[in-house]
Amino acid sequence: MTDPQQAEDLYGILGARSDADYVELKACYQSLARATHPDKQGGGGVGGGEQFQRVQRAWRVLSDPAARAAYDRSATAARLSSVAVEDELQLSELDWREDLDAYWRDCPLR
Repeated sequence: MTDPQQAEDLYGILGARSDADYVELKACYQSLARATHPDKQGGGGVGGGEQFQRVQRAWRVLSDPAARAAYDRSATAARLSSVAVEDELQLSELDWREDLDAYWRDCPLR
């Protein structure tokens, strides 16, 4: 089962860069927490606190050094695993003769 936090860009939720330090992350969090708090939303209708909860979840992970490191590792792995390989290189497609001619032409032992 997929971790719901992995489906979200936690840095994006806070509006922070992935290389932001703790002080920068905290400033982003505090600003968003104030702006999205349900009390600031005029009583909040259906889903009024949803954005605030997302901000809270992002902060809970990114403010903890161990949790942040684990999130960064899994986010990097997810990005790398989604890279598609368009073509495979076939050895038969290489022009060995051209490469060998260039090697021997420039070879200092010759």
